[in-house]
Order: sequence, then structure tokens, then C-alpha cells
Amino acid sequence: MFLYVKKAVHGFNLESNMKIHIYLLVFLLFMMDETSAQSIKPRFNLIMGSNGVSLGKINGMTRDRYGIMWFSDQDNHCITRYDGTIMTRFAHDPKNPNTLGGWYPECIFADSTGIIWIGFTGMGLDRFDPATNHFTHFRHHPNDSESLANNVVSAVLMDHLGNLWAGTDGGLDLLDQKSGKFKHFRNQPNDSTSLSYNKVRSIYEDHEGRLWVGAADQWENNDKGGLNLFHRETNRFTCYLNDPKNSHSLINNKVRAMFEDSRGNFWVGTGGDGLHTMDRKTGSFERHTYDPAHPEALSRPPLRSSFDHITFITEDAGGAIWIGTMANGLNRYDTATKKITHFGNNADGSGTFRDNSGWWANASGDGLIWISTQEAHLYRVDIFTNYFPAFETGFSGTNAFYQEEPDVIWLGTVNGLIRKNNRDGSFRRFTNESTDSGYTGINSIFGIIKDKQGDFLINSIGGISRFNPNT
Repeated sequence: MFLYVKKAVHGFNLESNMKIHIYLLVFLLFMMDETSAQSIKPRFNLIMGSNGVSLGKINGMTRDRYGIMWFSDQDNHCITRYDGTIMTRFAHDPKNPNTLGGWYPECIFADSTGIIWIGFTGMGLDRFDPATNHFTHFRHHPNDSESLANNVVSAVLMDHLGNLWAGTDGGLDLLDQKSGKFKHFRNQPNDSTSLSYNKVRSIYEDHEGRLWVGAADQWENNDKGGLNLFHRETNRFTCYLNDPKNSHSLINNKVRAMFEDSRGNFWVGTGGDGLHTMDRKTGSFERHTYDPAHPEALSRPPLRSSFDHITFITEDAGGAIWIGTMANGLNRYDTATKKITHFGNNADGSGTFRDNSGWWANASGDGLIWISTQEAHLYRVDIFTNYFPAFETGFSGTNAFYQEEPDVIWLGTVNGLIRKNNRDGSFRRFTNESTDSGYTGINSIFGIIKDKQGDFLINSIGGISRFNPNT
């Protein structure tokens, strides 16, 4: 039944002061925790391409200040701009110097001014201005000590001061954008305050503006690498390495992934079974290793090969931590339940993610995560809503919805409440049939929430109704 609340608030007319209803509804949303108790089931949507542009193996991605996605595509030797509808490809043309500067883009970064930076394997660093379609190329020149240290560029970052950093196979480089000259930071033998290793794979800036540098040679069977904290005031480094005698050191020196989550936890991902959280005050690491007796506990997926390593760590808009790996898919750690969900080779049973890797990720505050894999697939992951096939309600406006079960949603329309079951296709509409209410807009619904008793509170122009779905 509908229990319609028509009583006026003292001193106000409900019909002419509908804002009160909105404020009350917002208050109820904060007071009732039922809506937050629904489980989040990520939906993987495979992105094949658009408007005739196909995608290959995406080994880097970034989001610019307008929300547009940019991908570096090693198979098609290009970078691709994607606004959600149209894909635009920028490829290398050796006959045209104002094109992408190389065949193998390795990484891509959009800075706060809108400039796109591209690092290559063997072809240096590019600066691309989308407003003018102009490319500027930076290369290593053996006779110029202030040129790029090495033409293999695996990481690019602009820090909060506007400094442009490049991670190369010749160390860490700082670009002076006015002069085009580079300052180099390299490993110096017998100097423990220099960079731990010259092959830089990742660069990260935390919320306090500290610069972290991950070094590794992912494809060599050695233990070279390390985590480095750069001290701007001295141009020196504090290096963190594996110590076999210290269980609170890095478990492996090959550092590819670093991430600071919204709770201030600092995550480090390495080769081997190398998922860590770090206490940055003490320099101590907590290792989160895989336990086959408790596969739901915090860890990376079990190792698949000697070259398997953590490729990325990020956080979704729901606060969960995602861990990508080279050879065994993804783990999503729910910080509320303290449990892991594994995605890889259809491990979750959904049939939506069948790949065995995760190579790069980009998460946004709107609930989307973009994930690329070594199988040359790109996924757009929606963590908040499951996919529901489009269907016609028969009315001109749908203003609110509530997901009750994975296959059941309630819709608030301009002409009543609708319950839709996508599993069996059933469809039912509820309206207020009263002719003496005096409110012509009672069936125009603008908000739906569910209370602890299982009843729905429904906000309409005419007031707030409590609806018992059982009766």
C-alpha cells in the first residue's frame, strides 16, 4: 500500500515548498545505511574500437583535464584519443617530422596544462600539444650531455611544481621546458645516496609532494632495481632494497607499481609475490603474500611464472584496491569486508573478464576504471552499476532508480513507480489512484530509497510516500 504523507509542515505549504522534501530526502539518505550495504559487482565492458579505428596492445593510458582518454598502442605504433564516442589515431610518419616521433610508444601522460607526453622504447620522448597538433621530439644525442639520458623512456610524470620527470634506461631525467635541456640523476657506484639502479620503470608523487622512483629490469633474471625516495633539497636519494635478513624489507627489488590510497596507505608492487604496504616514517614494509589456505586474504594472485610481477595498483571510487599482474589477472581488495575477488580466466564466474593479465589501469572518481591487458584487450570497468538492457517504460521521463537485486531495479518515472525484473522480463507499474489528494504531481517520482524494514521511501512532487512492496 501507499501511505501518503499530505500533512503540511507548520508555516509552509508543501506544494509550493517542494525543496523541503528534497532536503528531507537527503537527510534520510545519510541516516539510513541500507543503501550502502549493496554489494558492488564490477562489470567489464570490452572496448573494441570506434569509427573505424581499432585498438592493439595498450601499454599506457592517461586521462586529460577534459576527461578524454589517451592510449599508447604498441601494436598499431600510435597514440589514440578517445572521447567516449570517437577515436582519433596519431601515428608516426617518417616523412613528416610533425607526427608521432616513433614506432613503439611505451608510456603516456597528460599534464595539468593539457599537454600529452609520450615515452618510447628506443625513440625518446615526445611533447604533443592537442590544441595545435604540434609534436616536439626529445632524443638522446651522444655528443650532448644535456640531452635525454637514454632513448628508452618507460615513465613520465609532471609533479605539483610543474617539473617534468622522465624515467629512462639511463636513469631519472628532469626536463627544463624552456631550454629543452635535461638534468640527469644516475646510479653512482659506491654511493648509497644515488639512484639504486638506472632502469627506471615508474615515478610517483604522493600527497605531500614526495617523489618516488621505482627501478627494475623486468626481463632479466637478476635482483637489480629498488624503491627510491628523492630529496629535492639535496638531490639525493634514500634507497629501499631487499634485505634477506629483514622480513620488513622489500621482498623483491623489481619495483613497477606504487600507489597512495585515499586512506593514506602507501602500496608498493614488485616482482615475485611482492605486494607491500609501507610505513613511510620508518621505512618498514608489511608483506602481503599469497596464502593458498586463505585465498580471500589480501595479496596479489598466485604467481604464474618467474617473470610475473605486479603491474599496477590503484583504487576505485568505492574505495577498493585493484592489483594488476603480468601473468595472473587482477585482484580487487574490498577494504570493508577485507576480502579479495580474483578476475582472470573467468575466475569470478561472470564471463566478462577472461584474460590472464593486467598491464595498465586508470581510475576515475565517476566509478570507471580502464584496464588494458597483454592479450591486447581494453576494458572499461563500471564498479557501481551492473549492465541492464535498455527497455521502454512507456513514459517520457525516468528520474530515479534503485537496484534491489542484481536483476531487479525500481524506476521512478513521471507517471508512477516501476519494478523491472531483467531476469524474467517482468514489468509492473504502481501509481497513486486517489482523486481527492489535490496534488496532480504525486505520480512524478524523483527519489527512491529503502529503509531497514524493507519499505521504500518515495519522493514525489506531492510529498513523501512509504511503500510496502510485500503488500
